[in-house]
Amino acid sequence: MNSQVCVDANIIVWSLVTFPLSRSAEALLRNWRQTGTILIAPTLLKFEVTSTLRRLVYQRVLTAIEGEDAFAAFLKIEIQLSSQESIFPLAWELA
Repeated sequence: MNSQVCVDANIIVWSLVTFPLSRSAEALLRNWRQTGTILIAPTLLKFEVTSTLRRLVYQRVLTAIEGEDAFAAFLKIEIQLSSQESIFPLAWELA
């Protein structure tokens, strides 16, 4: 069975946009893909990432094209979304 990790919206945003932790976030996602780790997240993640990218465009941290590209890349990331409370312990794991 593949392992699972509850991914945080910050890791997704950092992997899409250039920030100080972007390389680390990209490496994490790449490692999870290579090892077949299943990404899961609360349903709210879609709203968090979308809102953050929109805010970055509004604040002119990103151009509209950069924001659109980041959003399109986000939609391609395979993440199983869940509203089940059973994922909360996975979100809490510190390892």
